[in-house]
Amino acid sequence: MKPLWSGHPIVPFAVLPPLLLLLLLHHPAPGAMSSSAGEAVATQQPLRSAAPASLVSAGASAAKSRAGSLRHAPPDSVTLLQLTCEVRDTQSGDLIPARCTVTDADGEPRFPCPPDTCYYHAPSWAHDGYFYSRGVFCVEVPAGATVVGVGRGFEYYPARLTVDVRSDTCIVFELHRHVTMSDLGWYSGDTHTHIRHCPIVYDLVPEDVLGIADAEGLNVVCCLDNDYRFTGGPAPCSTPLCVVYMTEEQRSSVFGHSACLGLSSLVQPTSSRWWPLVMDVADAVHSQPGTAFIAAHPVSTDDFFDLDSVSGRMLARELPVDAVHERIDGYEVLSYSNVCDQDLVLSMWYGLLNCGHRLVAVGATDACVDRLYDRPPGGFRTYVRIPTGDFDYNTWSQSLLAGRTFVTNGPLFTGITVEGLAPGGLLESSGVDSLALSGSFSVTSQFPISRAEIIVNGAVDQAVYFPPNTLAAKREFIVSIHRSSWVAVRISGESGNWFTQGNCPFAHSGPIYFELDGERVIETESAEFFVQWISDLSTLCEEQGEWDDPADSLRVVTELEGAINFYEALALGMATELREDQEAALAGRSGVVACCRPNPVSGGALIDLVLTASGPLEIGVYTVAGRRVTTPFSGELAAGRHTLTWDAKDSSGRPLASGVYFLFVKTDDRVETQKVAVVR
Repeated sequence: MKPLWSGHPIVPFAVLPPLLLLLLLHHPAPGAMSSSAGEAVATQQPLRSAAPASLVSAGASAAKSRAGSLRHAPPDSVTLLQLTCEVRDTQSGDLIPARCTVTDADGEPRFPCPPDTCYYHAPSWAHDGYFYSRGVFCVEVPAGATVVGVGRGFEYYPARLTVDVRSDTCIVFELHRHVTMSDLGWYSGDTHTHIRHCPIVYDLVPEDVLGIADAEGLNVVCCLDNDYRFTGGPAPCSTPLCVVYMTEEQRSSVFGHSACLGLSSLVQPTSSRWWPLVMDVADAVHSQPGTAFIAAHPVSTDDFFDLDSVSGRMLARELPVDAVHERIDGYEVLSYSNVCDQDLVLSMWYGLLNCGHRLVAVGATDACVDRLYDRPPGGFRTYVRIPTGDFDYNTWSQSLLAGRTFVTNGPLFTGITVEGLAPGGLLESSGVDSLALSGSFSVTSQFPISRAEIIVNGAVDQAVYFPPNTLAAKREFIVSIHRSSWVAVRISGESGNWFTQGNCPFAHSGPIYFELDGERVIETESAEFFVQWISDLSTLCEEQGEWDDPADSLRVVTELEGAINFYEALALGMATELREDQEAALAGRSGVVACCRPNPVSGGALIDLVLTASGPLEIGVYTVAGRRVTTPFSGELAAGRHTLTWDAKDSSGRPLASGVYFLFVKTDDRVETQKVAVVR
């Protein structure tokens, strides 16, 4: 028995009886014999050769599949007819690999037998059953209306047709490519898949993944199967156009799961419960050059205290704590294992961005390709823009870490900029109270899109609605900001189509950042949410935590307390600049106003002062317990404005630990205080 990519079982045309050949020309024009947005036209054509496409061979025989005994139940006294399908590229005419689905007149799925020649996946709530083809496949069906669908990733219009099969029939699908994203510098990837995840049905190897990736139109596939086929680099079967990387998923059943991308050596242990902390695993991953640490399916449940169910053991409870220390590189905005309520998933990501944490937008599936009922890899994916266009895994990973991404289950951004910056970009401005930002985006989609929303700090600033059956759009917009902000664009479409994974077509750009006067993005409501989140985690640890070493439990408590202090400081709306009303309040009286910036402080800081009279001044920094840790300044200052520097170190020259401190500014007759957060 040969695996799919080592040869496809095709009935030779020479031995078939006369066939009815239906040529399906699939173009993005109105009309519909297909459920996609394009047109399917059927005409009689002379029979042409259907030799298998020349794709990468598996190079090794697959082990015996546990699905090998799966067969169609032979119907009583029903004649089965041969349905042969080709899938070709409209422009080149070449056979192309594709994901395929066939449903017979009785509503039963059909697939080439045995199933491990095509990696058949049985119907589930999320799809009608599918399999993979190298370009030609044959199935046996009873007479009657048979539905056939084929598609190849998001850059081709998929096609679906209902055929009244009355004799042996051949269908030729010609798929039209509506965009080539690599020509625009964009390359797609699914950074979270599995080919060795129980219960195992298909014994897959990286070469099989390469063929499936080709059928899904993916450039990068990361299989998080730990030591299975791990090489510490791209799999040897990888090609210049597609990289398969066998790497690791870290699973903490309390604190959350993480995708460890680009590992050169595994990080042990790969699974845990109460110890170690995710942040320690992140440090071990980041010690290896070129790696990325991604929060996997971060919102797997809406029940925070559920530690028993599968979804409860995947929730990223530690995520806001890790974000304080910049341990997390990216966030799976799209994942099959997230909750179905996308608003919950987005609100967590938006909240983290609103506290100044720049987490890269990642789309991934958590698809278990080796199982019988799982959804397809690449149904959610990340597109990464490589400015030079020189694609390999390293350039793709570097651009991902730089935030040059958008996530999608179908719609594709062919362009998006704000003030000339693409996703991941940063514009720093000083001496301004507000900015009017000019932006534009263009998008193309397999299925109709209905609206675009311009998102500013997690809120919809404006919405654009498209006419019915819109497959491509380009718009310009202007947004005004009055503080440090991030801006992104999200696209949504009409619900209900056979090819798209998820409730409806959806895409979300990575954020573009705008920093005014060096200030952090701060939305107090988001900070308050995370204060409660981490407090709940503290309660969970206190009531159910299990540690062998008391030092470990103390470490957990300390980290959680520090994170709570951090978000409490943000939630208080700590002053980050001198306000005009503060200075006005000084008119006609003696006094001083002061402000430390940036706030929170991670390295050095500046302390802005306004004094109404010359004289002695002292600045002291105190812990919340009232202990003085340093005196940044003590001396005489003239009346007027001053800016002093502070290195955020204690009196012994050691960097202050993360936490909340009080800044006391004292003159002869007045004391001003300000709360300052230090983040390391």
